[in-house]
Amino acid sequence: MISHGRAITEDCASPLKVNEHLQSELSQSIGNWTSRLEFLKTKLHISDTKLKVAQKDISWLHKVCHRATGVKERAMERTKAKVLQQKSVHHLMKKGVFTEETRNLVCLLARAGCSGNYINEVIVAVLQSADISTIGQISRPSVTRIIREGFYAAQIQLGYEMTKAKSITLSADGTSHRSINYNSQHAHLLVEDYDAQGNDKQKQATHFLGIRSACDGSSDEAIADWQLIMSDVVDLYNCSPFGKCSGGGLLQVIDILIKLTGMNTDHCAKEKKDAQKMAELKEWAVDQYLDESAMFEKSMQVINELYKRGEREMIRIAGDNKKWEALSPVVQAEKYAGMLEKVVADLGKEAFEMLSDDEKRMLLLFIWAGCGCHKYLNTVHGGYTAMSQWWKANGCECRT
Repeated sequence: MISHGRAITEDCASPLKVNEHLQSELSQSIGNWTSRLEFLKTKLHISDTKLKVAQKDISWLHKVCHRATGVKERAMERTKAKVLQQKSVHHLMKKGVFTEETRNLVCLLARAGCSGNYINEVIVAVLQSADISTIGQISRPSVTRIIREGFYAAQIQLGYEMTKAKSITLSADGTSHRSINYNSQHAHLLVEDYDAQGNDKQKQATHFLGIRSACDGSSDEAIADWQLIMSDVVDLYNCSPFGKCSGGGLLQVIDILIKLTGMNTDHCAKEKKDAQKMAELKEWAVDQYLDESAMFEKSMQVINELYKRGEREMIRIAGDNKKWEALSPVVQAEKYAGMLEKVVADLGKEAFEMLSDDEKRMLLLFIWAGCGCHKYLNTVHGGYTAMSQWWKANGCECRT
C-alpha cells in the first residue's frame, strides 16, 4: 500500500516539474521578446526622428531649388532683355571709329548711286523700318573719307595680287565727250579665292582701274596713263604696312610689265597701236630684267673689263682721243650713257640666249585680242544681203 502511494506521488510531481520548466521557459521567452520589442521601439523612434529630419531637409532643398530656379529664370530674362535691347540698337561707331560694317554699307550705298548727303538718312530710315534705333551719324566728309580709304585699300590689294599672279592681261577703251578724251582701264588676273577655306584655290578677277581724262587721243598719252596707273599701285603697295610685312619684297613696275601677257581692245587703229606699244614696253622690261640679272651675276672685275672695252670702242667710233676730247661735255655724257646701256644690253642678250625655249616663249608672250562687236555686225549685214538676194531671185517682195 505504501509503495503504491509513493508511485502516485511521483507521478503527480513529474507534471509539476514539467509545468515549472515550461513556465520558466515561457517567462524567459517573454523577457527576451520584451527586451527585443523595446530595442525595436527604440530603433523605430530613432528612424522616425531621422525621417522627420530628412523630410525637413527635403523641404529646405525644395525651397532652395525653387529660389535658385527663380533666380536663374530672372537672370535669363534679364539676359534676353539685354540681347533684345542690343539687337534693337545699331552703333555706327565703336570707340570713336566707324565700324567695318558701317564702312561696307557706305561703300555699297555709294556704288548704288546714293548721294553722300543722304547716306546717313537712308541708313537711319532703313533701320527704323526694322524697329532698330541708330546711335551715331555719318556726315558728307566722313562718307568721302570712307570711299577714299576704300580706294586705297583696293589699290593695296591689287598690288598684293600682282605680286602673287603669274600673268596679267589688260583691257582698255576710250571715248570723248565735249572734246575731252576719256580712257577706261581694267586688269585681269588669277587671284586667291578669299571665300574658300584653302589658300590654294584661285579664281578669275577683273579689277577696274578707273576712268581718266587724257590730253589727247594719242597712243603715247595712253601708254603714259598706263605707266602712271602702275606707278600709283606700286607706290601705295610698297609704302603700306601690309606691303612691308607681306614678305614678298618690293613691287616694281618692271615686274608688272614682265607678267603682262596680253591686251584686249577694240579694232580701231589707235587701240591697236596702244597694244603694239605695250608689247614694245614689255620687251623693254624683259631686256632690263635680264640685263640687271646678268649684271648681278658678274664680278666687279668682269664688269670693269666690259666697261673699259666699251669705252675703247666708243673712242674708236669717235675717231681718236683728240677727237673725243674735242667733243663737248654734254655730247660725251650722252655717248658715255649710250655705251653703258649697250654693255648692259649685250649682257641681257647673252642671258636670254641661255634660256630654254619655254622660258623664252613666256617672256615674249603677248597676245592682242580685239572686240567682236564689228564681226557680229558684219554677220548681220551679210545675212541681210543674202536674204535680199534670195527674195529677188524668187520673185518675193523685198521690204527694206
